[in-house]
Order: sequence, then structure tokens, then C-alpha cells
Amino acid sequence: SNKNGTVEVEEIAAARAEGERILSFDSDITVHEDSTLTVRETIRAHSEGDQIRHGIYRDFPSLYRSKYGTRISVDFRVVEVMRDGRPDGYHTEDRDNGVRVYLGKSDVLLDPGDYTYTLTYETNRQLGFFADHDELYWNVTGNGWIFPIERATAIHRRVRSRAQRASAVAGSRRRGVADVLVAAPLGDVAVGVEQAERVGGERT
Repeated sequence: SNKNGTVEVEEIAAARAEGERILSFDSDITVHEDSTLTVRETIRAHSEGDQIRHGIYRDFPSLYRSKYGTRISVDFRVVEVMRDGRPDGYHTEDRDNGVRVYLGKSDVLLDPGDYTYTLTYETNRQLGFFADHDELYWNVTGNGWIFPIERATAIHRRVRSRAQRASAVAGSRRRGVADVLVAAPLGDVAVGVEQAERVGGERT
């Protein structure tokens, strides 16, 4: 009946609202005059002491193919890691196609609750230069997460860059997650992505 259907929908919604998850993922991307990028990601995570016990991790691909099929190798350097506005520990691990950054300290056990992590890093070779325009094509959240990301946003800031257009993607079509692709003239470009799919991943 309709009543039972309503109850089932409410139960599903309640189940999604529970458990460990990424509450929000906000990316602030600055393109510099020399075409390098500084990215500050603010990630709010909800821990219940299950898999998010010491912190979270973020995978960054440094070897990949562009949307045009070109094989690209980029640099990646962590500038700063913070938890709840204070410096936090981190370490990196090489992966097949890039780098994994573990945010948090292995000797610090988190109490259940909400935590805000800020990861700032620098990277290069992210811009595409074409005859009629230059472009930044950016996967905001990255792939490989195992927990839901409830909300993701991105804002681009240009510092005398040649780039003229920005494209932002959240999720991965290969993993069956609904992609969001937004292309807009560069400047201060804000991209909002509302999603509750399983595209999140945390550290044990």
C-alpha cells in the first residue's frame, strides 16, 4: 500500500542518514600565472569509531589519461593538513596510478563525532591548452571512496591565468556513480554537486 511504501522510503532515508560518511566536500582551486594549481579541500567526516578511527585518506591520481586520451604525469605536493583548524599529522603512500594521503595520526584514536579535515596541496600540468581556449578539467572529489559523500562543491579562482574555461566532475561513471560535469568561463566559478551515492572512502 501507499502507507507501507511511505514507511519504506522513510526507513531508507533514515538508514542513509546514519553510519560513517562524508558530510561535505568543498574544494577551493587556485590557478596561478605559471599554470600550477593550489587546492584546498575541506572535508567534513562523520565517524562512529568503526572504519574512521584515526583519520581519513585521499587518493590523488598523478598518472592518468585525460578526457582526450592523452597520458599525463603530474606533480603532487602536500602543503598542509589540518583537523578542526589545527595542524594534524599525515603520511603518503605510492599507489599504482598516484599517491594516497593519510590524514591523521596512527597513535591518535578519534572519538565518535564530526571532524573537519583541510588538505592543501600543489599540483601542475592540469590545464589543457587549445587553439580557441584553455581549460581546467577537474575531478573534484576523486574516485575510490567507499562511503557516501552527501554534498560536494568547488570554486575556482584565477590568478592572471591564461585558462578560459573550467570543467568540474564529481564521481566516476566507471563505478556506476552519477557524474556531474559543469563547464563555465573561468574566474570565480562555483560548482555545486548534491549527491548521496556511495562514492566515499575512509581510513581504518
